[in-house]
Amino acid sequence: MVVLAASIVTKSGKVLVSRQFVDMSRIRIEGLLAAFPKLVGTGKQHTYVETENVRYVYQPIELMYLLLVTNKQSNILEDLETLRLLSKLVPEYAMSLDEEGICKTAFELIFAFDEVISLGHKDNVTVAQVKQYCEMESHEEKLHKLVMQSKINETKDVMKRKASEIDKSKVSAEVFELHPSTFYWKRLTLLQVKVLITSFISFSLKRIGARREGSCHYNQWALEESRVASMI
Repeated sequence: MVVLAASIVTKSGKVLVSRQFVDMSRIRIEGLLAAFPKLVGTGKQHTYVETENVRYVYQPIELMYLLLVTNKQSNILEDLETLRLLSKLVPEYAMSLDEEGICKTAFELIFAFDEVISLGHKDNVTVAQVKQYCEMESHEEKLHKLVMQSKINETKDVMKRKASEIDKSKVSAEVFELHPSTFYWKRLTLLQVKVLITSFISFSLKRIGARREGSCHYNQWALEESRVASMI
């Protein structure tokens, strides 16, 4: 027994799902599936139809066909058994037994077909086993998910640190611009700084001199003022 493909097609010939189990070109499988509706006669009760090269084993599902494309040397009884198993799996995974429901769950159906047929040969499995196998997660898949989640968390932490650094730099810039000992003085020329310092010293010495007016040390304060001014 060699199953070439398992497919779900509409009665008009539109392919909804198709899974090939042997190496064949896309043109060939499309040609085989396109020829199927023309071979099926209306009102016939047969479950298979043959051509010169292949056999179609099929079962109607609502307005669609579930079919197996096999070689002519395959065992027809085994083909029918495989078809019955697939027909039980389709309602388990399809959202609804119509074109839209089949298309929305195409990948789930393909995965289920893969659990039943391997390299064109039927595996000895049940519906329950197929569902269990499809739901199982491998160790490699879990490890991959953990690694990916770790990378995502690390990226989030880096972004948070960068955002925090940007906020701190903004605050520092605002403080720098407002602080009189940095922003203001940097915009004064050297001459303006000298004038301000001289004025400040002169003002301070005059106040001190006023409080000590009449003192013998007043003249010394005046001399100190002139000396400091000359140094600047």
